[in-house]
Amino acid sequence: MASPKGRYGSVTIHADALVYAGVFDQGAAAALPIAEGRYAWVQIVRGKARVNGQDLKAGDGAALSGIPGVQITGVDASEILVFDLA
Repeated sequence: MASPKGRYGSVTIHADALVYAGVFDQGAAAALPIAEGRYAWVQIVRGKARVNGQDLKAGDGAALSGIPGVQITGVDASEILVFDLA
């Protein structure tokens, strides 16, 4: 994880952004809330995953706005980055 103030021992970045990284096995799922007025970018680094109901593969990205959160499910073993942006 990366955050503006290095919270929870994360890498400090000088922007109003949070960066999350996740590794998902097939069928593993996670949810990340997104505060009102913020946006998310999801990048599939490797494998395949379902992001808010949309199947994505390695190299794909998705811009999300006006939503309360990001829902991710591993379709195959996958590695994913989520950017929570102002």
